[in-house]
This record gives sequence, structure tokens and C-alpha cells, in this order.
Amino acid sequence: MNKLGLITEKIKKHKKLTIVLIIVLSVAISGGAIASNMNMKKEQMMAMMNQTQTSKVERRTLVSSVSATGTLTSVNSKDVVVDLNGVEVKSVSVELGDMVEAGQILCEFNSEDIEENLAEAKTALNVATQKTQMDLNVAERNLEEAKEDYDTDLKRGNTDLGVAYNDYVEALDEVEEAETSWNEAKATTIEKKGELELREEQLSAKQAQLNAAGSSDTQAQNFTQKANELKNYAEQKSVTLNNSVMDKIGLGNDLSQIIIGTETTSDFQINNSSADADAQRAKIEEFMNELKSLQSSYNTSCQLEAECASLQQEVASWQSKYNTAKSNESSYEKAYEQAVSASESKLQAYDKQKRNLEDTTKNAENAVINKTESLTTAQLNALSSGNNEEDKVEQYQQQLNDCAVEAPMSGVISAVNIAEGDTYNGTAIVTIDDISSFEVNAQIDEYDIGKVEKGQKVVIKTNATGDEELEGTVKIVSPRASTGGNDITYTVIISVDTPSEMLRMDMTAKLSIILESKENVLTVPYEAVQEEESGKFYVEVVDDAIEGNQTSQEINAEQIAEGMGQKNMPQKPEGMDWDNMSGGMGEGNRPQRMNSDNNSKISNGSSEEASEVTTRRIYIEKGIESDYYIEIISDEVIEGMEVVVPNSGEENSRNIQNMMMGRGPMGGF
Repeated sequence: MNKLGLITEKIKKHKKLTIVLIIVLSVAISGGAIASNMNMKKEQMMAMMNQTQTSKVERRTLVSSVSATGTLTSVNSKDVVVDLNGVEVKSVSVELGDMVEAGQILCEFNSEDIEENLAEAKTALNVATQKTQMDLNVAERNLEEAKEDYDTDLKRGNTDLGVAYNDYVEALDEVEEAETSWNEAKATTIEKKGELELREEQLSAKQAQLNAAGSSDTQAQNFTQKANELKNYAEQKSVTLNNSVMDKIGLGNDLSQIIIGTETTSDFQINNSSADADAQRAKIEEFMNELKSLQSSYNTSCQLEAECASLQQEVASWQSKYNTAKSNESSYEKAYEQAVSASESKLQAYDKQKRNLEDTTKNAENAVINKTESLTTAQLNALSSGNNEEDKVEQYQQQLNDCAVEAPMSGVISAVNIAEGDTYNGTAIVTIDDISSFEVNAQIDEYDIGKVEKGQKVVIKTNATGDEELEGTVKIVSPRASTGGNDITYTVIISVDTPSEMLRMDMTAKLSIILESKENVLTVPYEAVQEEESGKFYVEVVDDAIEGNQTSQEINAEQIAEGMGQKNMPQKPEGMDWDNMSGGMGEGNRPQRMNSDNNSKISNGSSEEASEVTTRRIYIEKGIESDYYIEIISDEVIEGMEVVVPNSGEENSRNIQNMMMGRGPMGGF
């Protein structure tokens, strides 16, 4: 057999293996061709992506939001249970998915045993009630008698206490009168003592003056001595004195009656022939002047002695008055003390009567309290004795009422847990959900929860409603993280404000919680805004482009399709602004700064021809941000300007991979 025949024979024997080998060989050949084609496409794509990326400044409405997913639940859900156990289910009136109204019968239980128990409990309650009422009547009568005795004893005691009190008040009046009289006597004593002390002070002063002036006897002796000196002088000088003068100054005369005037020569004789007649006359006049002075002193002493005698009499008189006042004061003091003693006795009598009244009142009160406690005990016994029967009656009545189970609210039956003939054990009979309104239960990541607040508007989309955007509002933001899982999330409840018949419980809802929105603001791609080391933000604006250069806006979907093949072209995601979407440039293709001023040149990255585009730096302030665009604020920026978009190398790589793999909307665009 030739070689071809051998090969044919082997192929027939190993038909399956041969088919597999053919397929593998075909795949290898096709894979090589595909790989070659992909490498070529990749080179074309890299060339296009390395071109300078720019974007125009455009006005847009920006919305800042937090995205999340959640589950639709009804606003109000109710598990229907009744307080029954071990009762047979007689009938079930609803099925899963039925719409029910509040008050509608859901199911019924067999009530025969409950009705018998209720009748027995009512009979026992009636007997206990009658017996208890008899005990209450006796206790009430005893309490009324104790209250009457209390009132009688209280009236008598108050009367006796009133008499004792009046006696005590009268005794206090007598004490007050005695005290007034005693105070008046003390005032009189003080007054008399004051007058006495005043006279004693005056007498002491006069006696001091008399002591200073000298007594009248001493003054008379001085006067007599001086008169004798005058006589002796006159005898020595042979001077004749007038007899009347000498008589006046004679010893024993009352000096107060002697009046010595200015003497003249008629009163005494002087020998004119004497050589010292003038001197003698002067000496005699000197004697006469001294006698006049002594006479004045004598008169003063006599007057002081008379005044002292008069004051002594007054002192004696006031001393007598003071002694009398002291005696009266002592008498009034004793009368006051007697009145006080009498009032204290009356007070003791009053206190004793008061204690008697208190004892009587206390005994009567204790009797009332005892009877009240007896009545209370009877009442408590009545309550306790009847409670069991009443509880049983209420329990059986409630069970009887529960035998016909009504819907507590309107809604849809979302679960039925019993069937006819079952024995009920207290679990949920059915579950009713109010589907007239829904809410979304969502979990928000810890990085975004700080931005979410109650009252924020929410855009809601579901698979059931398609592209229709439903309105919602944040109702509840949990203050604590949800339990379970490795990631930290917080529960947020969102009301669904747009009604829709397409909504069902447990549907998945896609949420956009609106944080902020602005209309008609100047925007650029997020990557177009750059930051200096100083912290200032800027964009690089293209001033002039050399004719023939291509910008990123000239690289359209058709060019990319030509390089990749229309069938491998990534699908444009829904809602994506394809024309304004910024692509990755790579770190190596970022515009290079040529100098430190605001002007620089960038390369368009073309492999065929290198050209430069002049740019200048404009400092801006950042405003609201969305997922792709950011608001820029500057007086120099106007709509339509082209700005450089220096994407990172990492994003370049990601964009290229996405394009090469032909990923659709859910793949990252």
C-alpha cells in the first residue's frame, strides 16, 4: 500500500482525532493571522492615541451625584398574626397575589371550644362579683362609723383646746400689761437716777470751785490779818484812821456787810509835814485795795458755800425720789414675773389639752385608717378574686374575635402560610404589602455617605421601567454602619415619588443621588485642569495650530474604525458625549513645558511629521465636578477655546486595551 493509502487508512481509523487535529491546525493558522492583524491595529491605535489631545471649552449643565444600587420595598408591610394557639383553621379566603382591602376577612378558625370556655368564665365571674360586693358593703359601713367617731372626738377636743387657748391669751395680755408697767417704772427710775446724777455732778463742780476759792472762814482770817497789818502800819507811821473805817474792819464783823470804797484823806489823817506823806498815803491805798480783793474773795466763798448747801438739799431730794422709783420698779417687776408664771401655767394647760386632742385625733385617725385599710383590702380582694375570671372572659372573647381574621390594611398578599385544616401555632398567617408606594433600600459606601443628606433628590432607574427616570427623595440616612460584610456601608432609605405600575417589590434600582447641579456653565474634561506645586489651578489653551495638524477632535469614530475594523469597533455607550470625551495620552505624550512663562509648545505626536502647537496658561478656579467634566471659572476663558487634555499613562493604557478588546458599554465606556 502506498503512503497515501496508509494515511487514508489511519485517518479512517482515527477519524475523531483527525477532526480535532484539523480544528487545532485551523485555529492556529487563524490565530496567527488574527494576532498579526491585532498587532497592526494596535500600532495604528497607538499612533492615533499619541497625537496631542485637546478639547473645546463648552457650556453644559453639570450634575454632581453619588451612584448606588438598591432594592425596591413597599413602604408599609404587615405580618398578620393573632393570639391563638392549637386552633384548627376552618377556612382561608385569600391566595398569594390577591389584592385585599382593610377589614376584609382573610381566614376563619373553629370557635366551638372557645365559646364553651367563654360561657364558663362568665358564670365564674358573676359569682365572684356578688361575693366581693358583699364584703365591700361591710367594709364601707365600718369606715363610715369610724369617720363619724372621728368627727365627734375632734369637735370635743377642739372645744376644750379653744378654752385653754383663750385662758392662755388672757394670761399673755396680763403679762403684756405687767411688762408695760414695769417698763414705765424702769423708765422713771432711769429718769430719777439721771436727775440725781446731774445734781451730784453740779454739787461736785461747786465743791471743786469752793475748794479752789477757799472757805469763808479762811477768807475772813486773811481779811482780819490784812486789816491788822493796816492798823499796825498806821500806828507805826502815826496815821490816824477814820473810826468808821476801823469799825468796819474790826474783827468779828460780817465781812459781807463791809463796803470799802476809795478812801480819801477824810478817812485817815496823815502828817503833812512828814517827808514821806505821799508814800504813806500810797501804802495805805495799797492796803485798802488788798482788803477790797480779800473782801471779794470772801463774798465769792460765801456764795459758793450757799450754792453747795442748796445743791446738797436737791441731791438729797432726788436721792429720795430715785429710791422710791427703784422700789416701785421692784414691785412692778415682781408683778410681771407673777404674770409670766401665770401665763406659763396657762400655756402648759393649753399644751396638755393640745396633746390630749392630738392623742384623741390620732386614735380616731387610726381607727379610720384601719377601717380604710379593711375597705382597701376588700377592694383588692375583689379585684384579685375577679381578675382571673375577667381575664379569662377577655381572653376568650378576644380569641373568639380573632377567629375571624381581618386585613389590618389594604395591599397585596405577598405570603400565605396556612391552609384549611391546619392547626394554627401563632406564626404569621399572611403577609400584606402596601404597593401603592415604594421606597428603595440602598447601601452607600463610607467614602460617599458624608455627602448624602436627608431631602436630597434622587434619579431612579429600573430594568422594568427602562429609560424612564423616576424621581425620589432621601428619607433616612442611617447614623451607623450596616453589620456584616467586609466593606463598611450605611443604609439609606429613598422614597419613590414617581408612581409606576411597572414597579414590583425586590426589583433592583439604579440610583443617582443628586448632590449639586448647575446650568450653562463653562466646562472642560476633568483631566484638562492641572495644578502647580503652589496649589494654583490652570488650563493650557491652544493659541495657534500649524495648518495640517490634527487634534483629538479630528480623530473621530470613523478613523478609529478604519484602523480596527468596523466589526471590532467599540459600541458607543448610551448617554456618552463621544465628541467631548477625552482619551488617554500617556505620560510620555503629555505637553512639555518649554519655559517658565505661560506660553509653551506641544508636539502633535505624528510619526510622519513633527509639528508644534503654541499654548498659553490660564489660571482658573474649579467649580462643580461631574464624572467627566469640571466647571472652570476665569474671565479669560471663553466658550469654544481649545484646551490641552494631558491624560495619564495609566489611562492611555486602559483606553487602548478597551478599544483593542472591543468592550461595549458595560465594559467601561
